[in-house]
Amino acid sequence: MSTTTDQAVLTSQGLGATHVGRRSNNEDAFVTDPILGFYAVADGMGGHEGGEVASWLAIESLHGFCMRAGARSASEVSQVTSPGSTVGQDMMALAFRQAHRSIQRQRTGRLSHMGSTAALVWVHGSRATIAHIGDSRVYMSRGGVLQQMTRDHSLDAELQEAGMVAKGITVVPGLITRALGIEGDGAAEVTEVELQAGDRFVICSDGLTDVVDDNMIQQILDHSPFGIRADALVNEAYRAGSRDNITVVSIEIKGS
Repeated sequence: MSTTTDQAVLTSQGLGATHVGRRSNNEDAFVTDPILGFYAVADGMGGHEGGEVASWLAIESLHGFCMRAGARSASEVSQVTSPGSTVGQDMMALAFRQAHRSIQRQRTGRLSHMGSTAALVWVHGSRATIAHIGDSRVYMSRGGVLQQMTRDHSLDAELQEAGMVAKGITVVPGLITRALGIEGDGAAEVTEVELQAGDRFVICSDGLTDVVDDNMIQQILDHSPFGIRADALVNEAYRAGSRDNITVVSIEIKGS
């Protein structure tokens, strides 16, 4: 997606990779759409078939929403609609609510327990909208510094934020407190960031972040050509012993 700014024309490119890991089936899904500037990862849950169905429903619904909204100009998407919110943020919040309902409508029979995390980056002009629910993450690397742009919606993360872990309270890792399709309203956290040429993003399922730390992610971004970064991150997670499905989308922002 290319858009003129006062300084430069920014374009985004993205590639994804996924691996079943040490499981019998892959319940992750992803999409890369450079034309729309839309990139997303979903991590399904709810059993062998349910997880696969939920993650693809999440991706199809979110991507479909963005395709329908793609006629809007970058300036329209960046307009402020209310204090602290832009059109782009409001659109992605609505996209997640629709994806939530799409999964809930099919939660019957063998799919009755399915749900999915999801994380996305939508590049429009000189800005990117970042949205997520669950523990799939978005990272941004700028000037060799990696920043986690999302916070996990999990019980252990919330206990850490509340300072309860320091008091000796622990839980089983991976207990999700918010996701698409499960109980709740499917509300995503949505933010926006002003882009610079050279910015790099990583969207990933927890199969990566359970075993690969931020320093290693940054090293791979620094030393791997764009065309193999997603594969390099997936391979590193598998080498490090990840027992989950591993999915990574790598994005780079380029300027003319």
